[in-house]
Amino acid sequence: MPGTASADWLDKLKETAKDLTDKAGEALENAEPTAPSTSDGEGQVKKPATTAAPAKPAAPEPKAVAAPAAPAQPAVSGNNDKTLVRETQKELKRLGYSIAVDGAYGPNTKKQIIAFEQSQNLAASGNASAELLATLKATPTPQAATTTAATAVAPATTPEEEKTAEKKAEEPKAAQTKAEPKKSEPAPAAIPDILEAVIVNDDPNGEAGWIMISAPENAEATVAEIYFGENKYRHKFTYFSSNITNKEIPFEAHITTQNGSYNYIGRCYKYTDCWGEPSPKVSVQTYKDFIDLINTAGIFEFQIVTSDPAANRFGDKTYKVHMPTPEKQAAANKAQQEEVDKIAAEKKIEAEKIATAKQAEADKIAAEQVVIAAAKKVEEDQNKAIMAELSPEGKIAFARCIRNEYAKKYYSCSCLGNEIDQYVDSTIAKRVKRLTQLNSGFENAIQKNNANPKLSAERKAELEKNMRKKIEEQKQELEIIQNKPSWNATMRQEAVVSAETYLHKATTCKIADSVRVENYNYCQKYKMPDYVKGKTKAEYCTCVSDKAAEYWVTSSRGFDSGVATSARTVGLHACRK
Repeated sequence: MPGTASADWLDKLKETAKDLTDKAGEALENAEPTAPSTSDGEGQVKKPATTAAPAKPAAPEPKAVAAPAAPAQPAVSGNNDKTLVRETQKELKRLGYSIAVDGAYGPNTKKQIIAFEQSQNLAASGNASAELLATLKATPTPQAATTTAATAVAPATTPEEEKTAEKKAEEPKAAQTKAEPKKSEPAPAAIPDILEAVIVNDDPNGEAGWIMISAPENAEATVAEIYFGENKYRHKFTYFSSNITNKEIPFEAHITTQNGSYNYIGRCYKYTDCWGEPSPKVSVQTYKDFIDLINTAGIFEFQIVTSDPAANRFGDKTYKVHMPTPEKQAAANKAQQEEVDKIAAEKKIEAEKIATAKQAEADKIAAEQVVIAAAKKVEEDQNKAIMAELSPEGKIAFARCIRNEYAKKYYSCSCLGNEIDQYVDSTIAKRVKRLTQLNSGFENAIQKNNANPKLSAERKAELEKNMRKKIEEQKQELEIIQNKPSWNATMRQEAVVSAETYLHKATTCKIADSVRVENYNYCQKYKMPDYVKGKTKAEYCTCVSDKAAEYWVTSSRGFDSGVATSARTVGLHACRK
């Protein structure tokens, strides 16, 4: 009858509300004065505690609620929809339920869905559905200071409890507040009783590989990996411990089949890397023996034993592990090969890119070298043409200039080659004049010595002999330096070097362009001085470079290490205004 159904529904609602209120009262009575962590370290969210300890709240007054229609049962197929399950888990977590958001429907997900349905007076199906997700999203987020069950009911307090609450309210806020403990890592999902293994070979010869153990309903959630091969052994236990970094945990892994057993003794230092070696009692010696052992039986038992039970997520339990069907193993092998092929293809593409880039760089360098070689060839041809028109001394001066980077920057090499002859002639003329004067001086000295009565005839003869020898040597030198065609290479080199001293100081062959460019670029690199007024930076730098170039081409000094600085200093000072 409709009336009876409505009454039964209301009675059930009252009983549920009273039960939830009783639980909330117990939680409030046992609550600590400070808020604990919101997680138990394994993803199980704890109910937040209140700062006061009120008495057990009274049962809420029943409200008149119209009897709703019987809720439709959600489709069980929704549990297989990872996106729907993940969104459901996300909303449950927002409302304070202890659940991991991983899209996998398991016992804990079902448990938390049932808890929410009961709190909302819905039919407790425990299944994920679009209707359930809509209800979850419409439910407001509970306040942090209240428990899930107590959000709809205000607890009653006794006079003594009211006084205690008032006294606590008067205490300094800093004295009541305690630092919340750090949240630990969320707990992994429970490991199913039945597991499944997949063989993964990473060695083309089959000498090494992995046995991946996972939950059948979610092959991506690996429980453990067992590596065997190349005299290196490793176990990787995803759920062995949540945080054991820098903590050594010894353990033993036992694999037992109808045909034999395999024991592994190792130590964990990180929960994803556990290393060790087989037990002396191991009955297999190679990876192939190991695979044959578990493949022949088709099923094996898997157990982890450790001296640190608190870190062992596997507990003392022995798990049944099934080898995959040929179809599943073939699919796994295909996926593995596809991954290998994908990596190989990516490496090939990357190698081709690198090779292409290297070839492009090589081609660029080769092209630049061709241009440089062509320019060098043009320059060499020009230099040969210039030298063909020069005197022997001009050739020496020109060759010395083009080999010197600084000389090429500050002088016209062709000019030096053409002008050097007159400076050589001038230098030789000065040398001839000096030697002639010396010989004349020797002749005068001989005459004075011979007229000196104080000198003996022997002494006069000795002095005249020595001076006549020097006069003869200098006459021979005069004959050589006055006959340029007879000069050897050494004499020509010495004559040119001596003449360059005068030619470099002359303004004849100095060039301004290199000095102008050099100083303009230097000026552009630095901040414009504050004392310069009425000029843009370009105008200022142009002024500096022009003044430096003017100083160089009009100065009477040859190039040396201080010329560049001197020319720049002149330009900087001249362009202040």
